[in-house]
Amino acid sequence: MPRSVAHRQIFLLHPDEEFRRRVRSSLTEGFGCWVLPDWRTLREAARNASAAEVAVVEASGPDAGLSPELRAFLAEFPQVPVIAVLPPALESVREVRTLREWGVAEVIVRGVEDTPEGIAGAVRYAQGTVLRGVVQEILPPYVGAPTRRLLLAAAEAIATGGHARDMAAALSVTETTVMRRCERLRLPPPRRLLAWMRVLLAARLLDHPGRTSQSVAYACGYATEAGLRRVLQGFLGTSVTELRERGAVKAAAGAFLRELRELRAAARKPEGPVRPPG
Repeated sequence: MPRSVAHRQIFLLHPDEEFRRRVRSSLTEGFGCWVLPDWRTLREAARNASAAEVAVVEASGPDAGLSPELRAFLAEFPQVPVIAVLPPALESVREVRTLREWGVAEVIVRGVEDTPEGIAGAVRYAQGTVLRGVVQEILPPYVGAPTRRLLLAAAEAIATGGHARDMAAALSVTETTVMRRCERLRLPPPRRLLAWMRVLLAARLLDHPGRTSQSVAYACGYATEAGLRRVLQGFLGTSVTELRERGAVKAAAGAFLRELRELRAAARKPEGPVRPPG
Protein backbone atom coordinates (compact mmCIF):
# COMPACT_ATOMS: atom_id res chain seq x y z
CA MET A 1 0.00 0.00 0.00
CA PRO A 2 1.25 3.52 -0.73
CA ARG A 3 2.02 5.67 2.24
CA SER A 4 0.01 8.83 2.79
CA VAL A 5 1.53 12.10 1.62
CA ALA A 6 1.24 13.59 5.11
CA HIS A 7 4.00 16.16 4.79
CA ARG A 8 4.96 18.05 1.68
CA GLN A 9 7.90 20.34 1.27
CA ILE A 10 8.45 23.65 -0.47
CA PHE A 11 12.08 24.05 -1.53
CA LEU A 12 12.54 27.83 -1.27
CA LEU A 13 15.53 29.54 -2.87
CA HIS A 14 15.05 33.30 -2.72
CA PRO A 15 17.18 36.07 -1.18
CA ASP A 16 14.37 38.31 0.09
CA GLU A 17 13.29 37.66 3.69
CA GLU A 18 9.93 39.38 3.26
CA PHE A 19 9.08 37.11 0.33
CA ARG A 20 10.21 34.06 2.30
CA ARG A 21 7.88 35.13 5.13
CA ARG A 22 5.00 35.39 2.67
CA VAL A 23 5.67 31.90 1.34
CA ARG A 24 5.69 30.46 4.85
CA SER A 25 2.43 32.25 5.71
CA SER A 26 0.76 30.90 2.56
CA LEU A 27 1.30 27.23 3.34
CA THR A 28 -1.62 25.05 4.35
CA GLU A 29 -1.56 22.25 6.92
CA GLY A 30 0.75 19.41 5.94
CA PHE A 31 3.25 21.66 4.16
CA GLY A 32 6.73 22.51 5.33
CA CYS A 33 9.14 25.12 3.99
CA TRP A 34 12.82 24.38 3.54
CA VAL A 35 14.81 27.55 2.89
CA LEU A 36 17.89 26.65 0.84
CA PRO A 37 21.08 28.70 0.59
CA ASP A 38 22.14 27.99 -3.00
CA TRP A 39 21.50 26.05 -6.22
CA ARG A 40 23.83 23.23 -5.21
CA THR A 41 21.75 22.50 -2.13
CA LEU A 42 18.55 22.67 -4.19
CA ARG A 43 19.93 20.12 -6.64
CA GLU A 44 20.76 17.77 -3.76
CA ALA A 45 17.23 18.11 -2.37
CA ALA A 46 15.67 17.60 -5.81
CA ARG A 47 17.34 14.24 -6.36
CA ASN A 48 14.92 12.56 -3.96
CA ALA A 49 11.94 14.90 -4.23
CA SER A 50 8.49 13.38 -3.92
CA ALA A 51 5.61 14.00 -6.31
CA ALA A 52 4.13 16.52 -3.86
CA GLU A 53 7.15 18.78 -3.50
CA VAL A 54 7.62 22.09 -5.31
CA ALA A 55 10.60 24.43 -5.76
CA VAL A 56 10.03 28.20 -5.48
CA VAL A 57 13.04 30.07 -6.84
CA GLU A 58 14.27 33.52 -7.84
CA ALA A 59 14.16 33.78 -11.63
CA SER A 60 16.58 36.65 -12.13
CA GLY A 61 20.28 36.11 -12.62
CA PRO A 62 23.37 38.15 -11.74
CA ASP A 63 23.30 40.15 -14.97
CA ALA A 64 19.73 41.50 -14.73
CA GLY A 65 18.45 38.74 -17.03
CA LEU A 66 16.90 35.34 -16.41
CA SER A 67 18.99 33.01 -14.27
CA PRO A 68 21.18 30.52 -16.16
CA GLU A 69 21.20 28.42 -12.96
CA LEU A 70 17.42 28.15 -13.19
CA ARG A 71 17.59 26.99 -16.79
CA ALA A 72 20.22 24.37 -15.93
CA PHE A 73 18.17 23.14 -12.97
CA LEU A 74 15.04 22.72 -15.10
CA ALA A 75 16.99 20.73 -17.67
CA GLU A 76 18.49 18.48 -15.01
CA PHE A 77 15.33 17.97 -12.92
CA PRO A 78 12.29 18.11 -15.23
CA GLN A 79 10.39 15.98 -12.69
CA VAL A 80 10.40 18.76 -10.06
CA PRO A 81 7.67 21.43 -10.47
CA VAL A 82 9.26 24.90 -10.30
CA ILE A 83 7.60 28.21 -9.52
CA ALA A 84 9.76 31.07 -10.82
CA VAL A 85 9.60 34.41 -9.01
CA LEU A 86 10.10 37.39 -11.30
CA PRO A 87 11.01 40.90 -10.12
CA PRO A 88 8.83 43.64 -11.67
CA ALA A 89 11.75 44.82 -13.83
CA LEU A 90 11.80 41.46 -15.65
CA GLU A 91 8.06 40.95 -15.95
CA SER A 92 7.22 40.91 -19.64
CA VAL A 93 5.55 38.60 -22.13
CA ARG A 94 8.96 37.61 -23.51
CA GLU A 95 10.41 36.60 -20.13
CA VAL A 96 7.30 34.67 -19.09
CA ARG A 97 7.22 32.87 -22.44
CA THR A 98 10.91 31.98 -22.08
CA LEU A 99 10.35 30.56 -18.59
CA ARG A 100 7.46 28.46 -19.88
CA GLU A 101 9.65 27.16 -22.70
CA TRP A 102 12.31 26.21 -20.16
CA GLY A 103 9.73 24.14 -18.27
CA VAL A 104 8.62 26.35 -15.37
CA ALA A 105 5.27 25.24 -13.94
CA GLU A 106 4.10 28.65 -12.72
CA VAL A 107 5.32 32.26 -12.51
CA ILE A 108 4.85 34.72 -9.64
CA VAL A 109 5.53 38.42 -10.24
CA ARG A 110 6.71 40.32 -7.17
CA GLY A 111 4.41 43.13 -6.15
CA VAL A 112 1.51 41.64 -8.18
CA GLU A 113 0.94 37.97 -7.35
CA ASP A 114 3.09 37.51 -4.25
CA THR A 115 0.25 37.66 -1.74
CA PRO A 116 -0.24 34.58 0.48
CA GLU A 117 -3.34 33.74 -1.57
CA GLY A 118 -1.47 34.13 -4.87
CA ILE A 119 1.43 32.00 -3.67
CA ALA A 120 -0.90 29.29 -2.36
CA GLY A 121 -2.71 29.21 -5.71
CA ALA A 122 0.57 28.89 -7.60
CA VAL A 123 1.66 26.00 -5.38
CA ARG A 124 -1.67 24.22 -5.88
CA TYR A 125 -1.34 24.55 -9.64
CA ALA A 126 2.30 23.48 -9.72
CA GLN A 127 1.62 20.33 -7.73
CA GLY A 128 0.93 17.45 -10.06
CA THR A 129 2.34 19.27 -13.10
CA VAL A 130 4.58 16.35 -14.06
CA LEU A 131 1.86 13.71 -13.87
CA ARG A 132 -0.74 15.90 -15.57
CA GLY A 133 1.75 16.30 -18.39
CA VAL A 134 2.16 12.52 -18.68
CA VAL A 135 -1.61 12.00 -18.81
CA GLN A 136 -2.06 14.68 -21.47
CA GLU A 137 0.82 13.18 -23.44
CA ILE A 138 -0.51 9.61 -23.53
CA LEU A 139 -4.24 10.18 -24.02
CA PRO A 140 -5.39 9.68 -27.62
CA PRO A 141 -7.22 12.60 -29.27
CA TYR A 142 -10.53 10.73 -29.27
CA VAL A 143 -10.73 10.69 -25.46
CA GLY A 144 -13.63 12.96 -24.54
CA ALA A 145 -13.51 15.99 -22.25
CA PRO A 146 -15.33 14.35 -19.28
CA THR A 147 -12.95 11.38 -19.25
CA ARG A 148 -9.92 13.61 -19.71
CA ARG A 149 -11.06 15.88 -16.85
CA LEU A 150 -11.51 12.93 -14.49
CA LEU A 151 -8.12 11.45 -15.35
CA LEU A 152 -6.40 14.81 -14.82
CA ALA A 153 -8.13 15.08 -11.43
CA ALA A 154 -6.70 11.67 -10.53
CA ALA A 155 -3.25 12.93 -11.55
CA GLU A 156 -3.65 16.02 -9.37
CA ALA A 157 -4.84 13.88 -6.45
CA ILE A 158 -1.55 11.96 -6.37
CA ALA A 159 0.31 15.17 -5.51
CA THR A 160 -2.23 16.45 -2.99
CA GLY A 161 -2.75 13.32 -0.92
CA GLY A 162 -3.29 10.28 -3.12
CA HIS A 163 -6.80 9.32 -1.98
CA ALA A 164 -10.27 9.30 -3.53
CA ARG A 165 -11.21 12.29 -1.37
CA ASP A 166 -8.37 14.28 -2.97
CA MET A 167 -9.68 13.34 -6.40
CA ALA A 168 -13.17 14.47 -5.34
CA ALA A 169 -11.75 17.75 -4.04
CA ALA A 170 -10.00 18.37 -7.37
CA LEU A 171 -13.39 18.06 -9.09
CA SER A 172 -15.33 19.87 -6.33
CA VAL A 173 -17.70 16.91 -5.93
CA THR A 174 -18.26 14.11 -3.43
CA GLU A 175 -16.46 10.76 -3.41
CA THR A 176 -19.75 9.07 -4.31
CA THR A 177 -20.03 11.27 -7.39
CA VAL A 178 -16.49 10.36 -8.42
CA MET A 179 -17.35 6.67 -8.15
CA ARG A 180 -20.48 7.14 -10.28
CA ARG A 181 -18.59 9.12 -12.91
CA CYS A 182 -15.96 6.39 -13.15
CA GLU A 183 -18.73 3.83 -13.72
CA ARG A 184 -20.54 5.98 -16.28
CA LEU A 185 -17.35 6.73 -18.23
CA ARG A 186 -16.23 3.07 -18.14
CA LEU A 187 -13.11 3.86 -16.12
CA PRO A 188 -11.52 1.83 -13.33
CA PRO A 189 -12.84 2.64 -9.83
CA PRO A 190 -11.06 5.53 -8.08
CA ARG A 191 -8.73 3.37 -6.00
CA ARG A 192 -7.42 1.48 -9.02
CA LEU A 193 -7.31 4.65 -11.10
CA LEU A 194 -5.10 6.31 -8.48
CA ALA A 195 -2.87 3.23 -8.44
CA TRP A 196 -2.52 3.57 -12.22
CA MET A 197 -1.54 7.21 -11.79
CA ARG A 198 1.27 6.15 -9.46
CA VAL A 199 2.41 3.61 -12.04
CA LEU A 200 2.48 6.30 -14.73
CA LEU A 201 4.36 8.68 -12.44
CA ALA A 202 6.86 5.95 -11.59
CA ALA A 203 7.33 5.30 -15.30
CA ARG A 204 8.06 8.96 -16.01
CA LEU A 205 10.65 9.07 -13.20
CA LEU A 206 12.22 5.75 -14.22
CA ASP A 207 12.77 7.18 -17.69
CA HIS A 208 14.94 9.85 -16.04
CA PRO A 209 18.45 8.35 -15.78
CA GLY A 210 19.32 10.24 -12.60
CA ARG A 211 16.66 8.58 -10.45
CA THR A 212 17.25 5.37 -8.50
CA SER A 213 14.33 2.98 -8.09
CA GLN A 214 14.38 3.71 -4.36
CA SER A 215 13.95 7.45 -4.91
CA VAL A 216 11.20 6.74 -7.46
CA ALA A 217 9.38 4.64 -4.86
CA TYR A 218 9.51 7.54 -2.39
CA ALA A 219 8.39 10.07 -5.00
CA CYS A 220 5.36 7.93 -5.85
CA GLY A 221 4.29 7.47 -2.24
CA TYR A 222 5.65 3.99 -1.47
CA ALA A 223 7.42 3.35 1.80
CA THR A 224 9.87 0.88 0.26
CA GLU A 225 11.41 0.04 -3.08
CA ALA A 226 9.93 -3.45 -2.76
CA GLY A 227 6.43 -1.93 -2.65
CA LEU A 228 7.00 -0.17 -5.95
CA ARG A 229 8.42 -3.31 -7.53
CA ARG A 230 5.35 -5.34 -6.47
CA VAL A 231 3.00 -2.78 -7.97
CA LEU A 232 4.89 -2.62 -11.26
CA GLN A 233 4.92 -6.41 -11.46
CA GLY A 234 1.22 -6.58 -10.70
CA PHE A 235 0.15 -3.88 -13.17
CA LEU A 236 2.72 -4.32 -15.93
CA GLY A 237 4.12 -7.81 -15.38
CA THR A 238 7.69 -6.57 -15.57
CA SER A 239 10.66 -5.58 -13.45
CA VAL A 240 12.12 -2.11 -13.01
CA THR A 241 15.13 -3.04 -15.16
CA GLU A 242 12.98 -4.42 -18.00
CA LEU A 243 10.68 -1.42 -17.81
CA ARG A 244 13.58 1.00 -18.22
CA GLU A 245 14.95 -0.99 -21.14
CA ARG A 246 11.58 -0.95 -22.94
CA GLY A 247 10.88 2.73 -22.27
CA ALA A 248 8.91 3.02 -19.04
CA VAL A 249 6.27 5.58 -20.05
CA LYS A 250 5.63 3.87 -23.37
CA ALA A 251 5.14 0.48 -21.70
CA ALA A 252 3.00 1.80 -18.83
CA ALA A 253 0.84 3.95 -21.11
CA GLY A 254 0.23 1.00 -23.42
CA ALA A 255 -0.97 -1.17 -20.52
CA PHE A 256 -3.14 1.60 -19.06
CA LEU A 257 -4.85 2.42 -22.35
CA ARG A 258 -5.36 -1.27 -23.04
CA GLU A 259 -7.25 -1.62 -19.73
CA LEU A 260 -9.43 1.37 -20.64
CA ARG A 261 -10.24 -0.16 -24.04
CA GLU A 262 -11.10 -3.50 -22.42
CA LEU A 263 -13.47 -1.82 -19.97
CA ARG A 264 -15.27 -0.03 -22.80
CA ALA A 265 -15.46 -3.21 -24.87
CA ALA A 266 -16.87 -5.18 -21.93
CA ALA A 267 -19.56 -2.55 -21.41
CA ARG A 268 -20.66 -2.86 -25.05
CA LYS A 269 -21.04 -6.66 -24.98
CA PRO A 270 -24.63 -7.89 -24.98
CA GLU A 271 -25.64 -9.69 -21.81
CA GLY A 272 -26.98 -12.64 -23.77
CA PRO A 273 -30.50 -13.98 -24.28
CA VAL A 274 -32.89 -13.63 -21.39
CA ARG A 275 -34.62 -16.89 -20.47
CA PRO A 276 -38.36 -16.69 -20.11
CA PRO A 277 -39.64 -17.22 -16.57
CA GLY A 278 -40.79 -20.67 -15.59
